[in-house]
Amino acid sequence: QLDFASGEIKTSGDYALGIQVVDYTADGMNFTTGANVTTTGTGAEGVLLSGSAGGEDAIQHQATINGNISAGNATGIIMSGYGGGYTLTTGGNISAGGDFGYGIQVGTANNTSSNIAITTAAGKAIQAARTGIWANNAGTGAGNITITNNSTINAVNHGIDANNASQGNITIQNTGNIASTTASAIHTLNKSVGDISITTSGTLVGKTNGIQALSAGSGNVTINSTNDIEGQGQDGINAGANLGNVIVNTNNTKGDQHGINAQTITGDVSVNTT
Repeated sequence: QLDFASGEIKTSGDYALGIQVVDYTADGMNFTTGANVTTTGTGAEGVLLSGSAGGEDAIQHQATINGNISAGNATGIIMSGYGGGYTLTTGGNISAGGDFGYGIQVGTANNTSSNIAITTAAGKAIQAARTGIWANNAGTGAGNITITNNSTINAVNHGIDANNASQGNITIQNTGNIASTTASAIHTLNKSVGDISITTSGTLVGKTNGIQALSAGSGNVTINSTNDIEGQGQDGINAGANLGNVIVNTNNTKGDQHGINAQTITGDVSVNTT
């Protein structure tokens, strides 16, 4: 267990990380910091956390990062590995610039069981030159992705992007306002067996789609929104399923091509607007 209670951490060199933690032990990572981290060099991530490399599905990695993270030319927070579960909780502002400027990036390539869970704090902001929150489960086993976003997100690419190649669900609960200047405010893709569920009460504005939720394998797609959604170049909501139902409950949705575009190849479509 590592606990960096508070303080200021600054680096200026290229690839000079603010904090790097590598934990390949059987106990898994348990990392906490309240420090503010600032990096300005190219490829200098604010916080880089690497978990187990052996594909052990029972190992759980947890990180709580409560300080403000600023990476001038790199990703703010990266948490990744090849086994176990990955749980990240943030409590501060996050900014990331440059070609690899993801706000938060959590990924795993485990071939057994691997879950990803990300939670951000209310009243905080994520500014990203690429994607605000990116979660990717590239394994071929089983694993869920759960994102609970309470922060404001302003991103150049997707505000939130969740991709699951494993057998498992994608669940997004959002209360923050999200804007993307080139892509979708929320984008999800499930390639295997599993449902997609998006519940949002924040305003969403995407340059392409407000929400794009696609199930390319087998599973239902459900979207519930109680606030404004806008897709400036394509659809307000673009929801599609290969083998499953598509359910959309929304309040005020606007798109350049379609307000709501809901389709399934095998299943039922239900759209309710208020």
